[in-house]
Amino acid sequence: WSGPKFYRYYFIYSMSNSFVKWLLPGLHAQLATGTWLGLLKSTNPGAYAENVSNRLRMLLIKQAQMKSSNKAATLPKESLDMLCNRLKEDQVLLDALGSTSTLRVWHKFESTALDNPKLMELANPQSQERWVLEALLAGYYDDVLALARDGNLIAAAAKASGKMKT
Repeated sequence: WSGPKFYRYYFIYSMSNSFVKWLLPGLHAQLATGTWLGLLKSTNPGAYAENVSNRLRMLLIKQAQMKSSNKAATLPKESLDMLCNRLKEDQVLLDALGSTSTLRVWHKFESTALDNPKLMELANPQSQERWVLEALLAGYYDDVLALARDGNLIAAAAKASGKMKT
């Protein structure tokens, strides 16, 4: 540890941050992401909406990859932009997605298919997490499934076309 103190402190911070993120992902999201989103919401609502919509964009891409046979698949940019713009127009859902109670379970949304019954069982029927999950299922998930099916169909057609050529 012969380097400057700043490097030592930064190293310790980085390691402890990674450890907490691994050990307690929900708490880490509530503290780190929740604080950042709270600051953005109070100082720059446009940046807040953009940040939350980007988090939704990444979630939808992960959900499409879970449902797609092609794990490297992604959704068309135009479709994602349309879904993110729909979120920006829905102020209630936008606020709910940036809330700390939703951030607490966001890592579960990213690692589990939204239509998995286990997610519904985790949330209290009257909770905000349950409402957000139901809103995502009703307003976004069907579109993601349709786009993932289309992506599978296009990939299968390309694969069949390649086999026909050889």
